[in-house]
Amino acid sequence: NHDDRDAFLSVFGRAHCDSNGHVQRVIDQKGYRVIVLDSVEAGRHTGVLCDKRLAWLRDQLNAALDRPVIVIIHHHVNKVRFFMDDYLLENPNELLDVLRIHPDVRHVISGHVHISTTGIIRGIPFTTVAGGHYTFAVSLGSDSRKKVKKLEGPAQYAVVLADEASVTVHFHNYIDQHSALYEKTTTSVTPC
Repeated sequence: NHDDRDAFLSVFGRAHCDSNGHVQRVIDQKGYRVIVLDSVEAGRHTGVLCDKRLAWLRDQLNAALDRPVIVIIHHHVNKVRFFMDDYLLENPNELLDVLRIHPDVRHVISGHVHISTTGIIRGIPFTTVAGGHYTFAVSLGSDSRKKVKKLEGPAQYAVVLADEASVTVHFHNYIDQHSALYEKTTTSVTPC
């Protein structure tokens, strides 16, 4: 989960890169295929899955038709109904079309929005995980795209437990103060 590929690579190295330089990989664990998919495009806050990444994903899904799949991607694929929707994956339908080739995609997990949500899009469950150091207070009223309140915590990570019948996502908050860092009303919102 990263916003900046170069910063990620400076810490973790290129061992996580595919042949096109994208930070993505496959983990086959306990009967599941976990696909970590890179949606970052340099210089943009929105996510993109180019043709190369979609082809790579298609290959990984086709190689795992005998087991369930969990997909991990940085940018959210479904609207979460507040200002961060300006920064979602630009081509979610292309991703969902590719995921449809597999008979058992169990879950799509993402970050980027800095809030915890869960839902279903085109029959596939998804979860977003809050950020590692701050979150946002979500206003769901008619002005929700203008009001932004950034909060200190809860910093969060998720633990995914899966077996042959189910997937469960547990959330662990490790900073839980919820002190307001700022509050503002604006017509133009940037994520940070």
